[in-house]
Amino acid sequence: MNDDRNRTDEHQLDRRLRQALEPRRVSGARRQHYRRLLSEHEEREMKRMRRHSRLELGAVAVVLLLIVVVSLWRLDVVGVDRDATPEPGIGAAPVETAVVEPSPARTEIAATDPACDVTPPSENGPSGFAGDPVYVNWYGDDGLWLSPVSVSGVNPSMPHSPYLWFTGGSPIWISADQEVQDISGRRTDGPSELLHVDKQLDVLTRQFPVRFVLTFPDAGCWELTATTADQELSIVIDVRPLEERPDMLVAHERHALLPYSPPDECAVTPMRGPVDDAGRFLPYYWIDGDGVSVRSHTGIVWAYEPTPFDWFLDEWGPIVVTGSSMANGAPLELEFDHIQRAGLDGQFWLSSVVFPVPGCWEIEATAGEQTLHAVLWVYPPECRREAGEDIPALCEIPD
Repeated sequence: MNDDRNRTDEHQLDRRLRQALEPRRVSGARRQHYRRLLSEHEEREMKRMRRHSRLELGAVAVVLLLIVVVSLWRLDVVGVDRDATPEPGIGAAPVETAVVEPSPARTEIAATDPACDVTPPSENGPSGFAGDPVYVNWYGDDGLWLSPVSVSGVNPSMPHSPYLWFTGGSPIWISADQEVQDISGRRTDGPSELLHVDKQLDVLTRQFPVRFVLTFPDAGCWELTATTADQELSIVIDVRPLEERPDMLVAHERHALLPYSPPDECAVTPMRGPVDDAGRFLPYYWIDGDGVSVRSHTGIVWAYEPTPFDWFLDEWGPIVVTGSSMANGAPLELEFDHIQRAGLDGQFWLSSVVFPVPGCWEIEATAGEQTLHAVLWVYPPECRREAGEDIPALCEIPD
């Protein structure tokens, strides 16, 4: 999964560099800079392809060896004499195979604390959810069902995790014959604040399925109870820290690729995050102003290439974004102007910003009386690296 994500990032970089070399976009020193980056990118891609070819050949050899070993083992287990001639009639009749209906792809969950007697999920789920990649672990019976959300089911780019319950907001789906009257929870292995329950969505398409978001204030062993007029469902779950959620792990890994800390003379505005405000397991990094907030996907800003920024306003209206280099006064460039977008987290202005030089930058956003002022450090692209790699030799770290 990480290789797929890295390959996608490489393809996007290749496309952006080739677009940047179009005559109408850049010229002079910036064109030479882009050509050098493209050459380095193509060299990395050739090395990656050679490495993957060797890995794929090795994997095929291992699989073939396993097939041979397992086949021989099965013959020994069932007591078949490989040199004997079968008696007439033995093995001649076709074997009837039972047809098994597909069931949801369950995730086996074991508590990290043996004292937490975790409730195992059911072998099946409510009608209409068989094989659903988002809701994979169902608890209950035909009258009252409950399932947490799989992070990798909602966002397939995320790695698989054996845990589905985390502090912060944990979305769940309840399918019941009757309306859900109450959801409560208590921590059984220590003190904790109360569980917060938010009824986020009510879609009456499968009896009474309702989406809730449960905010567990602390990690640990929890007893969760859902009730209707005639039924009650109680389960014991192991709630993990938010930092262990796959999307948060990925966000921290990406942010850890920060080449170096900005120099002290650049008073960078701190970003908060990673934060997932919409429950889509897409955490962002945020800077908040007076009525204006801006979010970044990685919290790292690179020079010369388009950087997406999403601008949120307390009071909706037109927005103006400006900025300049604190070293030479060069203005920022907008690859495209602000586009109005909307999602689960509300409406926002999407813009694609290009910082033409690295270094310390001031940006300002204005929407009526609402403003945001921030200082950013913009990194040169030659400092970019992949996970597990050292900072490139071409990267000049400021004193």
